[in-house]
Parts: sequence; structure tokens; C-alpha cells
Amino acid sequence: MYLNYVHLLFRLEPSQRSISLIVILLSATIAQTVYSHPGWGMVEFENGTIAFTDLFNSRITLVDTDGDIEHLTNHRFHTHDMSLTPDGSLLAENRDYYNNHPRMVLYEISHDGAVEIVDGPYDTEKEIFGYLRDHNGNYYGTTHFDKQTSYRVIFKWDTQGKRTILAGGGQPYTDGQGVEAGFYRISGMTWGADSTIYVADGESVRKISLTGDVTTLLKDSELLGHHKHEFYTGTRRNHLYGINVNINGTVLVANYAMKTIIEIPPQNSRKKAGVIYTSTEGFSPVNALHQNEKLIVLESPALTSSINLGMRLVEYHIHLDQKRIVSP
Repeated sequence: MYLNYVHLLFRLEPSQRSISLIVILLSATIAQTVYSHPGWGMVEFENGTIAFTDLFNSRITLVDTDGDIEHLTNHRFHTHDMSLTPDGSLLAENRDYYNNHPRMVLYEISHDGAVEIVDGPYDTEKEIFGYLRDHNGNYYGTTHFDKQTSYRVIFKWDTQGKRTILAGGGQPYTDGQGVEAGFYRISGMTWGADSTIYVADGESVRKISLTGDVTTLLKDSELLGHHKHEFYTGTRRNHLYGINVNINGTVLVANYAMKTIIEIPPQNSRKKAGVIYTSTEGFSPVNALHQNEKLIVLESPALTSSINLGMRLVEYHIHLDQKRIVSP
């Protein structure tokens, strides 16, 4: 599209060229902004410190219980999601471009801030993120099924370095065992207290056992609704991002399009799934977790005009219906 504009540019008078060039550059900037997207990774360490991804600024931010903020600045982290290992280290993928080729690296960040490369760097046309590590040292992640579609699979990477598909490859949103099951577009990925993997998959919340059995907890519900989101040029229905599961099995998932946090009670509970938080002030939630009687929500600017505000943490007292901005 811009090539046609450039041809036209050289047929204009000099005074007109400068105005046209400004319009072209502004259009290119807006187009780039509209197709940006936030990260959704957020975890809580044992001491109560919260770590979250800030994709706009290519960094990982730590906020302790006193509200003090620290940025991991030794590396640039283009990180979508992240998780804690059984020993409390932080797993974070990084995707960058080297010689115009996408490159993938998986980092493990220890308690003292030391950064170690666990996997990569290697060139890849596929998006690989959402890594988890179990007690036996096996890794789990999600990637594209093929280059022609955005359908995802969950793979297992054992201690010998062998990669196999744990689940996925069938029709999207299909439950079942192993490759018979199908995913659409997995965003958030986390552990449940029962050593089960939970994912936010397009319009669904799903769980996957370590034997590859896939079950849908919530799908295409009226609860999720329809909304034209200001951040995107088109209409996206039920765009789920980050997901967390607390110790009693309650699932929290962020519906970025509807600006809400949805709570899904444990399967043995009589409670129903419902919205427990709604973002305001031009922000949308990308993840959330319970901290005692509070809800900690990670929010991203929802409007393209406010994209430079960066990410922020909100502390929400559920019973008091009060919220406080923790960062920045």
C-alpha cells in the first residue's frame, strides 16, 4: 500500500511532498501500534513478590509486598508468558529478531537474579511460549501445529531432550486424548494444584492432564459475551489472555476484549463462573491472581492513544469493592 503512496509522492510539488510524507509516516506508526499486543505473564513468589511481563518495554518487572519496584535490566525480555519452576526459579521465553529472522531463547532466572539459557537460541518461524517445568524436570510448551494455521499443540520436552506432542492436532476446541484433541489459539498457560495444565484457548478455558487428556471448563458462554475492543481494528469475541489457578482449584482468566476477570470455581463447588472484576480508565486486564482476600490484576492500556502508559498492577479488595494502583 505504501509503495503506491511513494510513487505518487514524487509527482507532487515539493511543498505537498512534506505534508504527504508526514501522513504516510503517521499512518505507518498507527498501523504498527494497532497490531501490537501486551504480554500476560504474572506469577507470585513465596515471599509475596509479584513478577510480570512488560512487552511494550521488553522487560520483566518485580513488585514486592511494600510496593517497591525493580526491573530486570540485564537482559531485554520480549516475554509473553512466564511461570515458576518447582524450586522457585522463573521461566521466561524471549523472542527477538536476528538478521531479520525470528529467534527463540528460553531463560531460567534464579532467586539471586542469575540468568541461564535453558533452550536456544535457535531460529523459528513458530511462536513458542508458555513454558512449564514439572517436578521431574520435564518441560511443557505450546506452539503452532503448522505454518499455515494458528492452531496450537502442547508439546512435552523430557530430560533427554526428546520432544513429543502431549495433546493437540485435532479440530479446534475438541476434547479428547492426545492428538485427538484440538486447540485453537492458546495464550495463557499455568499449573493447577493437581499437577494439571490449564490454558486460555481462544474462547475457552481448558485443562490438560499429564497423560494428554483434554477437558473444557468454559467455552463460548454467554458469560463471555461479544465486544468490539478499541485495541484492535476488528471485532474479537472472547479474547482470553492470562490464566492462574489458586491452591483450592479456583481459576482466574482475563477476558481482554470484555475488560473483565472471570472466576471459575472448583468443579466440586456449587458456585457458578462469573465476572469478579472489570477494568476501567482505558485499561484491560491480561492476568490476575488471588492474594489472601485481595485480587491482584495485571492491566494493559486498552486504547492505542494510551499505549505508552505501559503495564500496571491493581490491587482489588473483593469484599470492600475497592481498588488501588500498585504500579507504576
